[in-house]
Amino acid sequence: MILYATILLASSFAQDTKPIDTTATGGVVTIRGERAASTGEAKIDRMSLSVVGGNSVERGVATLPGAHVYTNSRGEALVSIRGSQERQVCVFQDGAPLSLQWDQRSDLSMVPSALVSGIELVRGVPSIHYGPWASGGVVNLVGVASRLDTGWTRWNASVGPQGRRSMDYVAARSRDGGSIVIGGGWYGYDGIATAAAGPDDDEPDASANQASTQVRTNSDLQMKWVSARWRTQVPSGWSTGISGQFLDGSKGDPPSGFPGDSPRFWRIPEWSFGRIVVDANRWVSQGGISSSIWLNSQRQVIDKFTGEQYSTRNAQEDSKDLDFGGRWVGSWKPNSDWKWTASIQAGRGGHDQIDRAFDSAGRPNAAPNLRYRQVVGSAGGELSWQPSRRWLASAGVAWDQEWTLQAGDKMEKPASGLPGGSILVKWSPTSNHALHAAGALRSRFASLRELYGESLRSFAPNPELDPERTTSLELGAMGRSGGLQSEATLFVRRTDGLIDQTRVPDPSNPKRTLRKRVNLEKVVVRGIEFAGAWKPIAPVALQASAALMNSQATDSVSLRLQPQGVVLRSPEVVASLRGEFALPLGFKAAADLSYKGAAWDRHPDPVRTELVHLGESVVVGLHASWEAPQTRMIPKLRLELHQENVFDTPTMPQLGLPGAGRTTYLRTSVEF
Repeated sequence: MILYATILLASSFAQDTKPIDTTATGGVVTIRGERAASTGEAKIDRMSLSVVGGNSVERGVATLPGAHVYTNSRGEALVSIRGSQERQVCVFQDGAPLSLQWDQRSDLSMVPSALVSGIELVRGVPSIHYGPWASGGVVNLVGVASRLDTGWTRWNASVGPQGRRSMDYVAARSRDGGSIVIGGGWYGYDGIATAAAGPDDDEPDASANQASTQVRTNSDLQMKWVSARWRTQVPSGWSTGISGQFLDGSKGDPPSGFPGDSPRFWRIPEWSFGRIVVDANRWVSQGGISSSIWLNSQRQVIDKFTGEQYSTRNAQEDSKDLDFGGRWVGSWKPNSDWKWTASIQAGRGGHDQIDRAFDSAGRPNAAPNLRYRQVVGSAGGELSWQPSRRWLASAGVAWDQEWTLQAGDKMEKPASGLPGGSILVKWSPTSNHALHAAGALRSRFASLRELYGESLRSFAPNPELDPERTTSLELGAMGRSGGLQSEATLFVRRTDGLIDQTRVPDPSNPKRTLRKRVNLEKVVVRGIEFAGAWKPIAPVALQASAALMNSQATDSVSLRLQPQGVVLRSPEVVASLRGEFALPLGFKAAADLSYKGAAWDRHPDPVRTELVHLGESVVVGLHASWEAPQTRMIPKLRLELHQENVFDTPTMPQLGLPGAGRTTYLRTSVEF
């Protein structure tokens, strides 16, 4: 409560309230609708990203209001916005979805921060133009760009304990309306040792099944990457571009499992991801067109071992993904009052998987190649009316559709389509104050992995899953006065048929259970969010946010005796406070404080009705930097010192894994 009171005193993040449909930021077109610009968009730029540190973008996303970034049991850094589930949040990079249709989750730890000049978080009611992937919010990763008719080159390197190291190079050039950005690098860290969470047998503890070691040491990450982006303006007024990137690496999958359940000891020795995005757009005062096509490809190998020594491999999952899709958004403004925006988008996901078992001599058995194919599409239209500077209203309708083309060796799910829509009313009595009310109905179709994935015999297939239907409502106010900016938002999100997990007996092993995905009857998240920024004097900037949430589920499909009131893995409070201070002689300092309130989850045993407490945490980080005076003969030099998690407390709550302990590292940047 003390932290919450402190945050209330600081108030809100800066918002861009100008309604826009597309923006070419950093040379990359990101497609948005009225919702994104009018209800709950927060940003962090490159300089602030360097303040919070980190080799990937997860640290930057975690600083934005309403965002909860956590590490799941597969070692993936996922984001939840205002209590949403991770598959309800879509991450866009270069204007195209970063996730694969097989899983619909975006691992933020796999996106190098050197490729990003800013992050935009849309945490309000989602626009229909994002398609059926963003019922819980959107993260836009904005790429770096060259300066007008000039260029720059930047080298970054960092070093720290636990084998933390990184090196990257990015260069940008611009001339005669064209630009090119190229880069490459590598980063990684060794396995993180974390003490056991506690003596409570019902507490999900990553180290509970590791005998006497009581640490998780298989959580390392090694990543190499290259990237290129080219853009140009053509005489007809069109702006076109193509971007591509390729990442290659490996990582450990920390041991996990509830006490009494069979623990898993996995490793990912091969992981690679490549993508190409081509976009074209043309905008004038009466409207315009934005379009993009993308191709995402991934290769992943997961090895399963019999014990914590990782000496005997008994199974392997070898998978390849190839997704492609496209989006078209057009806008027409016949006069100053009315505007019509339409969008069409579709994506085809393909997943090939081979599940191998190994005998006592380590020889693999013959296994079939299982093929999974799915198409998801959406079409929508939105009409907005702005009779004066003070008033804005818009309404949109959409149709979302899903087809399962191949389901491996399992039963195919019939095609399904659902309607959706959105509405917004905004009143701005002055240029510095605004009130808005918004609502939307959106769908999320089950991913291929949720429908058919077995994860090395850890899940039971469930092709009978229904789509999720999410209704979002919010009422908000924002204001600016001098150096103070503030906003407050009341929100409610109800998801009918939310896809969650339960446990069922393993028919091949009576002593073992399998996880099985089911549709809950409904999940309701209610909350209030405050966010703000205050600059009392020029060298000092304070930013703060707090989201208080209550998340409850009605579970009528499992075997529970008391299904009412189950709270699903959402912290009751997600709050942060950050201060940045400019000092003489090029020195700067920053401190950040984050608080995650208690969270609860269902017990893994389906016949037990008690809840599992996931804990709460307070994490403090300290940062300092020095930028050398710049001259024509000397490149721009910047040194950064980061001290993360000062008090060495576990970064909970999460889905089962405590985060890293105290970490100190040094980062340097040279630009010329």
